[in-house]
Amino acid sequence: MDKYTRAVYSVFRERQYHSTAFRIKTSQDNPKNYLVHHYNQSKEFAWSRHEFRVLADEVEGRYECECKLWEHIGLFCHHVIAVFEHLRLDEIPSRYILKRYTKDAVTNPDFNHKDYRTTTDDGTSIECRRTILYSEAVKIINKGCSSEAKFQIALSAFRDANSCMDTEETEMEHNEDTEMENNEQSSNQDDTTQETGEQNHIPQTENNDPYADI
Repeated sequence: MDKYTRAVYSVFRERQYHSTAFRIKTSQDNPKNYLVHHYNQSKEFAWSRHEFRVLADEVEGRYECECKLWEHIGLFCHHVIAVFEHLRLDEIPSRYILKRYTKDAVTNPDFNHKDYRTTTDDGTSIECRRTILYSEAVKIINKGCSSEAKFQIALSAFRDANSCMDTEETEMEHNEDTEMENNEQSSNQDDTTQETGEQNHIPQTENNDPYADI
C-alpha cells in the first residue's frame, strides 16, 4: 500500500472502511467465487439490494468483480476489498496497482501536466478566462432558447464571434511568419557581412628577406 500516492491511498482507505458493511458468502458452484452484498438491503438504498459475484483466486493472484469498477477506473470496489479482508491478504497483487496511481507515476512520462500552458502572455489565468466566457455563454444560450428571434440573435452572435477570432488567429500566424522571415534574413545578412569582411582582410606576413636591411 505504500506504493500508492497519498490521495489514492485515502480513497482506498475510505472504501476499506465502508467495505465492512458488506457481507460475504462462498458460492456453492465454485469455492473461488464469493457473493458480496450490503447488510442494509432496504428499499432506501436501491443499489444495496444487489448481490455481486467476486472471483478470488489466491493461487493465480486473480481478483475480479462483476461490477467491473477496476476495469473502468483501475481501483478496486468495495466488494473486492471486502473479500480481501475476508481472505486476510497481506498485500494487493502488483498487477492490480497501476503506475498512474503510484508515487513514481511521473518517472519518464510521455507528458507532464506541468507542461500545459496555464497562463496567457499577459499573465492572466486561462482557467479564469474560460470560467468567465463559459458563464457569459450560458447566459446567452439560456436567453436564446426562449424564442426564435432570440435564438437567431444568439446564433448570429456566436458565428460572428467565431469568424472574427478565426480572422484574428490568421493575422497572428501571418505576423509570426513574417517576423520569422525577417529574423532569418537579418541573420543571413550578418553572416554575409562577416564573410565579406574576412575576405577583404589581408593578413600581414613577416618579411624574411636577409638583404632587406642592406
